[in-house]
This record gives sequence, structure tokens and C-alpha cells, in this order.
Amino acid sequence: MRRLRAAAFAAWVASGLAAAQSGAPSAYRFHGYAFFALAEPFDDPGSGLAFGGGGEGFLRRGWSLGGDLAYLFPASAPSAGVGLASVSSGYHFARERKFVPFVAGGYTLGFRSGVGHFFHYGGGATYWFSRRAGLRLELRDLRWFDYPR
Repeated sequence: MRRLRAAAFAAWVASGLAAAQSGAPSAYRFHGYAFFALAEPFDDPGSGLAFGGGGEGFLRRGWSLGGDLAYLFPASAPSAGVGLASVSSGYHFARERKFVPFVAGGYTLGFRSGVGHFFHYGGGATYWFSRRAGLRLELRDLRWFDYPR
């Protein structure tokens, strides 16, 4: 299990190093990303993993609108996962710098044999290594509308 967590962490870090934009960091209008994440469903640390991809476009100033698709699954049973489709709005502070903190939130649809409705919120930062590649670190909390505890 320790090797799986170490491999998951390495893959997560590597997935953030994706091509992201054209032009200078302050001039980009859209970027795409891939991700790998450690998850804690039902407050059980390290019990879940997720992977997926998405994109984000900038509307005005630091405001953004984006979406992503993910697969969230228990580490012990990868075939028992659920799909997640999310739309988010966010605000990015100091977009013209290399280190750009942000906050975000939105709606998530969970699906498998049925559907579940969730909201999410969180924040993080993107560090731009160059004009085309960055590493995004984000913490996101996902809450079920019917049971938001």
C-alpha cells in the first residue's frame, strides 16, 4: 500500500506538468490540464484515488470558468468507482506572475448506476515554469447536496 501511495503521488506531480497555454502567463485565455489525486471519501485518509482532465478559460480580470471529468475509486477496488463531471468558477490572484493562487467552487454530477448531485469548493496555486508549462496544486472539498456534512 505504501508503494501504491508513493506511485500515486509521483504520478500526480508529473501530471501537473502539462502544456498549458500560448503566450506569456498573463496573456493566456485558456489552458487544459490532466490530474491524478489522492482522495479521502468518507473521511478515510488515503483510501481513494482519482484521475481525469479538464480545462479552464478566463472571462475577465482574474475570473475563470472551467470544467473537468474524473474517475474516483477506492484504492482497494478500482472497478468500484464513480464518474464525476464538474463545472467551476474561480478567481485567480496576480495572473501576471509565476506563482498564481486561486479559489474556486461549483457543481459536480456523480454517476455510476444512478446520479448524485454535489457542490465543491477549494483553492490552490499554479506555478508557471515557463510560458507553456505549469504545475497546479489544488485542494478540493466535495459535498453531497442531500448530506452536506
